[in-house]
Amino acid sequence: MKIIIITLLAMTLIGCEDKVFEPQTTTVSTPSICAGTNPELDPSKIKFPGIDSVTNITQTSADINWEHIDGLHTYHIIQVTDTDRKIINSVSAPASKFTLTKLLPNTSYTLLVRAIDQRGFLDQNINMVTFRTNGFTRFSNEKSISFKGSQSIILSESKAYQNGNQFSMSMWFKRTRTARDERLFTFHYRSKSSIVLSARLDENKLHLDYSDDATKLSTESVDFDYSSNRSWHHLVVTVNNDKITLYLNAAPKLSFSANLKDFGDHQLHIAAESGNQEAFRGNIDELAIYNEPLSDSDVEEIYNFGKVIDLRNLSSATKLTHWYQMGDHDKDSPSNIEDIIGNDSAIPFNISKRHFVKDAP
Repeated sequence: MKIIIITLLAMTLIGCEDKVFEPQTTTVSTPSICAGTNPELDPSKIKFPGIDSVTNITQTSADINWEHIDGLHTYHIIQVTDTDRKIINSVSAPASKFTLTKLLPNTSYTLLVRAIDQRGFLDQNINMVTFRTNGFTRFSNEKSISFKGSQSIILSESKAYQNGNQFSMSMWFKRTRTARDERLFTFHYRSKSSIVLSARLDENKLHLDYSDDATKLSTESVDFDYSSNRSWHHLVVTVNNDKITLYLNAAPKLSFSANLKDFGDHQLHIAAESGNQEAFRGNIDELAIYNEPLSDSDVEEIYNFGKVIDLRNLSSATKLTHWYQMGDHDKDSPSNIEDIIGNDSAIPFNISKRHFVKDAP
């Protein structure tokens, strides 16, 4: 930058003669100290207020809500701590909700949602919201649900659990009489009853029925004699891409390859194919769903030598997305089976208070 300095010298008397000195001009080069503004740093002209509410708070999850505004492109969900802050996820407009998962129970979280508009400018809201997750109740396992051949438990749409063929199902069961093609669980691939993956019992076999991409229903089976198996048993089925494994009492009994069809809109059913079709007769307890394939060591830890254990304290707890204790939660009733981990309570079908019994592994 050049600064022009003009020096005016006043009229001076020299001897007896008046003289006037002409203005003198000096050019000085100096460094710039007044940089111009950068328009790229301007905030968005859209006034986004940030988080509106936090709802559906559980022990490990919560919904973050805001109001979408036209002209915004992306929403950043930011976690703020005493010493740092970081973007934990981003969603594109017109989304107005994000579900946080894998949170710690009884823990405080502070969040901020910032938006970028369609021109790439960031909003400036500082609306930080703090909430606390629910604490876990004391673990207790005394009850199970007794199925009489005309009941079932209905969960969400089957496709909600497929997770790109990366998931596991865990449950305890006990038969009370000889089975006759009775279902323990059934995933469907259509909007109506249509088996894509289902565990089924008959008199002396435990079957795993599945539908692959060729639309063919196939079956893999393992010996399971009712006369010598009237106690509680632990069943785990894992899906790891095209590999399916069935564990019984922590021992891998079946392992085979199959490209399962895409799961569909019809709900996942427990203790039946659908409604009360091929309904189970016996007890079911501690149903759990994981969003990853369980390892051999995970299954062995859950089995715990045949004694139910608090799943939240195990190494597989980070994979656990849904857990139903089948009668031990204080919100379990003939109209609701509480999801202890997620936000997906199950609906009992044709179940009354008498079906909740004191009998547990």
